[in-house]
Amino acid sequence: MTKKRSFVLASMAVVVFVLLGTLLVLHLPDSSSSSSANSVHRSPTYCDGSGDNQPANDCVQMKLHASKANPKVAGGTPYDIQLVTHPGLRTKPMIAEVQYRSVSNNGKVGSWWGHKQVLLGSGSETTDVHNLTACAPVAPGTYQVRAAVWVGNTNTSVHSSTASSFLHNANQANLTSFDSAAKLTAASSTSTITPGAIVTSAPATLTATPGSASCQNTPEDEGLIEYFNQIEFSSEIQVLVTDTGTAYQVQISCPPAVSPSIPGPAFDLTMMTSSGSASTSCATNASPIVIEKQTLAQQTFCNQTSTCEFMIDFTNSQTGAVFSETIVQILLIPGNQTYIPNLEPAALPLCPENFPPCVLSGQCALGDSKFGQLSLCDSAASETCTPPTPTNTYSYNENVYFQSSISNPVSQ
Repeated sequence: MTKKRSFVLASMAVVVFVLLGTLLVLHLPDSSSSSSANSVHRSPTYCDGSGDNQPANDCVQMKLHASKANPKVAGGTPYDIQLVTHPGLRTKPMIAEVQYRSVSNNGKVGSWWGHKQVLLGSGSETTDVHNLTACAPVAPGTYQVRAAVWVGNTNTSVHSSTASSFLHNANQANLTSFDSAAKLTAASSTSTITPGAIVTSAPATLTATPGSASCQNTPEDEGLIEYFNQIEFSSEIQVLVTDTGTAYQVQISCPPAVSPSIPGPAFDLTMMTSSGSASTSCATNASPIVIEKQTLAQQTFCNQTSTCEFMIDFTNSQTGAVFSETIVQILLIPGNQTYIPNLEPAALPLCPENFPPCVLSGQCALGDSKFGQLSLCDSAASETCTPPTPTNTYSYNENVYFQSSISNPVSQ
């Protein structure tokens, strides 16, 4: 009888031990099975808009492709970044801006500044992993790096035809002047123009060692940027609005390619509604954006006066790098119309060496002011500046000269 009772007590102890072990496993983080954790914590309808110490539900997770937690990269040298976005964002267009801020020896951090922008998704992706490259800051030192991602809103009722190229972007000011505690929320279907939400990853740390005096940009990108700025300066980029009677067809056009290599297959100029619901491009046979007149007042990218907001983006279609983005407003009224948009100049990724922090963050206080003017000249001679005739036009490979004149500073 004593032996049987001992056996029963031992069996009960085993059961209790198994239950306790199971409870411990359920409550301890499982580093060996991130997929199971993601399936539990990563809701498809909500994610944490700012990176924190609980990354399972972050909208954006960032990893530097290096073996060390604090990698060292030569200044101006490209390095790899991997971003993992929340599965619930697959149906939304996304643009990522790589941002830096300096870290002093005493641990004090500076202001965030934008380095480059990259297209992550058009709203129809099947993966959450995005690989991109960035250049390390030129000035040696310790930096924090993070990704600020603009998330478009696709909850609109627009009835439109879209091109196969569906590129999206956000205004530069929205990317660099965001609330670091932003949450990802869906826009109301009755709201007017909605620029989208900004979500950020947790920062990582890297050390820039002495290296290049500037970012190592590819000759292809430099050629694309030069070509875009030339045709934009010459007013050769146009937006055509065709009134079909029952709808407006909006199309962007650009001049024919000079040759197969100029501007090249990577040149991509795209126009989309600010809601991200429809887009077109100046590619051959691209379908226009079609907006039915009877639904114009209900569009989230239009206001009550029929002024509609669009974004025009210039990107490298092969790398996803974004060089220019401009928000334009167009009044849709009866009749055919042609607009010449004033687009933001294209620029290479920012890689400053000795810029004051306020210049990087755009928060410089104004003191003394200088008044000046910029003149267009026929020649590079600095002593004379003869303006060109009003009928003069410029080709892609023609030199264009400017002369600046700045007067003495005037105290305010």
